[in-house]
Amino acid sequence: MSFNRKRLPNEELEQIELGLRIENQQATPTDYASMGDHHAARQEWDKAIEHYQKALAAQPSPELHVRIGKVRHNQMQLNLALASYGQALAASPNFPEVHYLRASAFMGLKHYDNAILDFTTAIALKPNDSLAYRFRARCHESKQQYKEAEADYSRAIQLDPAEPEAYLGRARARGYLMQASAALADLREATRLNPALKPQADQIVKLYSEYKQRLDEIAAKKAQEKQAQEMEKQRIDANSDNFNRWMQHAVAQRAQGQVPKAIEAYSNALMLNPRSAEAYFNRGELFLSKGQRTQAENDFTKAVGLDPRYKPKVDALVAGELLKSVGDTLNKLFKRGK
Repeated sequence: MSFNRKRLPNEELEQIELGLRIENQQATPTDYASMGDHHAARQEWDKAIEHYQKALAAQPSPELHVRIGKVRHNQMQLNLALASYGQALAASPNFPEVHYLRASAFMGLKHYDNAILDFTTAIALKPNDSLAYRFRARCHESKQQYKEAEADYSRAIQLDPAEPEAYLGRARARGYLMQASAALADLREATRLNPALKPQADQIVKLYSEYKQRLDEIAAKKAQEKQAQEMEKQRIDANSDNFNRWMQHAVAQRAQGQVPKAIEAYSNALMLNPRSAEAYFNRGELFLSKGQRTQAENDFTKAVGLDPRYKPKVDALVAGELLKSVGDTLNKLFKRGK
């Protein structure tokens, strides 16, 4: 191989020398690792992996597992990246950068609980890592844990007050926590530090407004439902005396064999209190005794829906009515036989 005479940068000369040593099978593990770095810098991922693996075969090293993991990460082969990071941590568990990298891979796979664990370990090993706090906050945000997210963004800002993304994230968290003025202050600071973030800030304001509107609508609906329930209770309470009188009248009419009048009395009672399972059940009994099965079935269904304790009584009545019907049929057949 010949070289032209023009002067080459030292780095390029070194790469040529590395290539020659590898070609002549005189390369050391360090040579293979360096060539892997060269290909990684040029985003030639497969070649980088090839050389890192040769270096690793010659001389196992946690750092080489990390380099392979980073390449896999860049290729978005996140499960393979996790495997490489795991091998590095198995050999050297107190490696904050690798916990951070593995947490990032977990984030990419939306495995937020695992990511939080790794970010937490990275923070324990390197307490002043603002990025670890910021990305752990993103995980909490994804899990709708807004208090935890707000706390982590605040710590990230303490460690790096000039990081606009941390203010932007805290604004999102504070928006969901209904801390409107604090969220707007964070948005102003984020756009002051980086005006290019204004579209994102505007989007957060829009999302916050929509979220608040939904909450207001839910609160208004709950208030209406509560008011309706209170009004219904007041109406029932106000009519309770009349309701009780109609129930007593129904019992009296039934005792006298006045079934139609008893049914009418129960109907009047139900107009005053349509949630009386007792009235529905008793009226259903009367309908059943008159052979009005459809009306009886409707009343029994309502009674059981309001108070499931009536189900055994309904089942017994229906079973008794069925036996009676079978008995009547057999009697008729017997008489015809005679």
